[in-house]
Amino acid sequence: MILSDDKAVIERWQVPFFETPQEPASAAPEEIEAEAQARGFKMGQWQGMEAGREQADRLVRDIEALLEQMTRPFAGLDQTVTRELTRIAMTAARHIVRRELILDSEVVCDLFAEAVATLSSVEGAIEVFVNPRDRARLVEFSSTLAEPGRYRLIDDASLSPGGCRIKTPISFVDASVEQRMDAVFSRLEASVEAQLDG
Repeated sequence: MILSDDKAVIERWQVPFFETPQEPASAAPEEIEAEAQARGFKMGQWQGMEAGREQADRLVRDIEALLEQMTRPFAGLDQTVTRELTRIAMTAARHIVRRELILDSEVVCDLFAEAVATLSSVEGAIEVFVNPRDRARLVEFSSTLAEPGRYRLIDDASLSPGGCRIKTPISFVDASVEQRMDAVFSRLEASVEAQLDG
C-alpha cells in the first residue's frame, strides 16, 4: 500500500508489468478482407436464421388459426349427427312396431286385461276404443273376463292395431301404440340431450 501526502486516500499497489506488449503482426490486406467477409457471412447467416425462425413461427401460428377455423363448423356436427340418428332410429322403430302389430296385435289383449284390472272399482259402463282388426280378438277375450257386458267395444280406425283407448264416466286412458311410443321416445330424446349437454 502507498500512502499519499496529497490525498487522504489509500491506493492499492500493483505488481509492475515487466514485459513489453508486442504489436500484433500486421496482416496482409487480403487476410483482413477475408476475415471481414467471414465475419459478415456469419453475421448474415445468423440474422437470416433468426428472420427465418420468426417467419416459420408466424407461419405455424397462421396454420394453427386456419385449422381451428376449419374445425369450427364440425364442432356441432357430432351433436347434429347424434340427434339425427336418434330421430331416424325412432322413425324406423315406429314403422317396425306398426308392421309387427298389424301382423300380430295380441298385445291388445294384455292391455285390455290390464285396464280391466285397474278399472275394476270404477262404477258405470266402460267404453274401449280399438282398431277394427282387434275387435274380434277382444270380443273373444272379454268373454273370459268377469262382467263381460260391462265393457263396450267401439271400433276406431284411427287407432293402430295393438292399442286402445278406454273411457269411463270419470277418466280417459290412452293406451294407443302412438302414445306409448311417444312416451318411450320422449324419454330417449331427453336421455340423448342430457348426454350431449353433459
